[in-house]
Amino acid sequence: MRGRKKKLSLKVKVDREDSFLGFKRDVWLEASRFDYTNRLLKELLEQEFLSLISKF
Repeated sequence: MRGRKKKLSLKVKVDREDSFLGFKRDVWLEASRFDYTNRLLKELLEQEFLSLISKF
């Protein structure tokens, strides 16, 4: 019985690590997508600013 219980707890640990890695991957993807959106916004704002300056 003891051996069986140990095996089960090991499986739970592996599952937990897998889900944590998946969570980290999702967070990283979200952060990189957010960073990409920020860069696009920054470029758009710079273009808008330059076009405003060129009008004067």
